Amino acid sequence: MTKRELNALTKLWQKRLELGHWKIKVLFQSEHEMDEDAGRVSYMPEHSQAEICILRPEDRKEGGHNDSIEEDLIHELLHITINGHKTLDELNYDACFERGLNAIAKALAEGYQ
Repeated sequence: MTKRELNALTKLWQKRLELGHWKIKVLFQSEHEMDEDAGRVSYMPEHSQAEICILRPEDRKEGGHNDSIEEDLIHELLHITINGHKTLDELNYDACFERGLNAIAKALAEGYQ
């Protein structure tokens, strides 16, 4: 997937998830920059702005990180949809919540194919 394709996919899913009013910057990052993550989001709800980082295609390993860039993108956008009213300081990591977002992202990606 190219950066241009990632940007187009972001616009498509922003519309589907009713995030059209958000200014979202999306970029690919290396495995080194992402640590163990396939995706990461940071946002400022008071300005409706976000930055999403997605693991580069060439750094994805079979049996490792999710092979679906689209699912990872949807997952990060769902963080904004569900928690976009909270600051990052108000959030705590919750493994069950993350697994739930993974399941929803997968279902959405497969449902729109």
